Formats: sequence, structure tokens, C-alpha cells
Amino acid sequence: MTRRATAALLRFAARRWPERLREELLREWAAEAHVLGEQGRRWAMLRYAGSLAIARPAREPVSALQHVHNGWRAARLVLLGPLLVMLMLTLSLKAGWAAVGALPVGFTAVMRLYIPATTVMCLLAAVLLALVGRSWSLPGRPVLVLAAVTLAPLALLTLLEARLGPPMQLALLGPANAVYFLGLALLLAWTGSRARAGRRRTAWLLAVLGAVVLADVAMMVLILRANPAPTPALFGAPQWWMYSLTGRVLGLSNWDAFGVGSLAEVGTWTRMLFTGFAIGAALGRPAAGASGRTSRGLPDIAPGRP
Repeated sequence: MTRRATAALLRFAARRWPERLREELLREWAAEAHVLGEQGRRWAMLRYAGSLAIARPAREPVSALQHVHNGWRAARLVLLGPLLVMLMLTLSLKAGWAAVGALPVGFTAVMRLYIPATTVMCLLAAVLLALVGRSWSLPGRPVLVLAAVTLAPLALLTLLEARLGPPMQLALLGPANAVYFLGLALLLAWTGSRARAGRRRTAWLLAVLGAVVLADVAMMVLILRANPAPTPALFGAPQWWMYSLTGRVLGLSNWDAFGVGSLAEVGTWTRMLFTGFAIGAALGRPAAGASGRTSRGLPDIAPGRP
């Protein structure tokens, strides 16, 4: 037990130092701990590892150019990311309309096909944004990334709805967006910790499934505020989100379907694109040295004599 705790503390201490020094330092520390363990000084070994874990690590000097580069990467994520998402949303809406408009069908069929076609375009755009978010991610600054992909979109959408939308739009969409993006922040904080621990595939899967649940909850908040009881009927609530994606009633009454409206559809598409970028940025690239390289060749730490 003492040996495992010592090894864990040494690995934690090594991760706080510059990457080029980690392997060598970890070997030296493990060798010293091994000597203490061989001497039967188990608590001294543990204190030694603990002191290294809480000691202030050395910091390599950072040039002014590197500071500028780091600032640009952070600004790109915080400022350009939401703007890129809004641009992709606009292009997806236009592409969906262009795709159904080119079909040799009547106006009624075009209107029925517009929602599912635009949903497909938005899904493709969300995948592209996930790749962009992955390449723009800041592996060593998870808190900044989390704020950039959840709080920044929430602030931008609130501003747009307050300035450009009709008077009631912010009152309707604001609570739904707040529930969604704050929930997304908690979800990505959890799945991000799993991704940094090496469980990246399950982290991505859980993030996508959790985002679907959050999207359904946000839709319920929106519809219930827009159409207070007794309509629409609450038994159809889990299907409102699917209606906003497909335009198909799917068991809802005509009144419930009418109550969803275009505002819910645009809100669904908007959150979908922001989610793609957010998942890519929060779970994207592993941090340098996070692949377990610092544990290779670690000498055995003797547990000490009984």
C-alpha cells in the first residue's frame, strides 16, 4: 500500500515539471524511494514522495513571442470559436434550403423535407466543428477550455437574443440555453477528466449521450415556457426534441406539434453545432506527457521490511 501511494505521488510530482525533464527526474526520485524502502523506512519514503508532490516545480522561461502565441490560442478558442459556429449554422440553414429546393417536388413537400435536410446539414457541420475544436484545444488548460466552449456561447446567444430577436425571444430561449450550457459544462468536466485519464472512447460516447439528454431537457424547458399548461400535454415532452429535428409528429397531437414551432428548431440546431465544437475542444487532444510515458521504466519501489 505504501509503495503504491509513493509511486502515485512521484508520478504526480513528475507531471508538474517540464516534459523534457520528467523521465529523468522520475527515475532519480524512484531510485531514492527504493533505497528508503530497502532500509525499511516506509514513512520516510512516503514523506519524501509527498514533499516532491507539493514542492513548487521549476518553470522554464517563456519568451514574449510565446506569450503572444499562447494568448492568440486562447482568444481563438474564446472569440473565434463561437463566431465560427454561428457562421456554420448560417451555411447549414442555407444548404438545407438549397438541397430541398433543388428537388422536383411541390412546395408542400419542400416544407416537409426542409427540417430533416437542415438537421442532416447541421450534423455534418457539428462533426466538422468537433474536428476544429479538437485542433484548437488547449490540453494543459482544461478550465479555460470548459469556460470557452460553454459560458462564451451562452453569453453570445443571450446577447444576440436580447439585441436582435423579438421581445419575447430572450425570455423563451434564455432559460433553455442556460439549462443546456450549464449542464454541458458539468458533463464535459466529468467526461474531460475521464479523457485525461486515458478513457477517451468512453468519454466521447458519454459526452454525446449526455448532450442528447440535455438537449431533450432544454427543449422541455423551452416548450413549457412558450406554451404553459394545460397545453401542450406533458406526456409528449420527450418527443418534442425529436420533432424539432425531423418535423414529424411521431405520436404527438397536432396541437403539441404546432406548439414546438420554428423557434425550437433553430435553437436545437444552434445547440447542436455548439456542442460539436465543445466536445471536440474539451475532449480532443491529450496533454503532453499524458500517454503514460512518465511511468515507463519506473524502478520497483521496495515496500520495506516487515
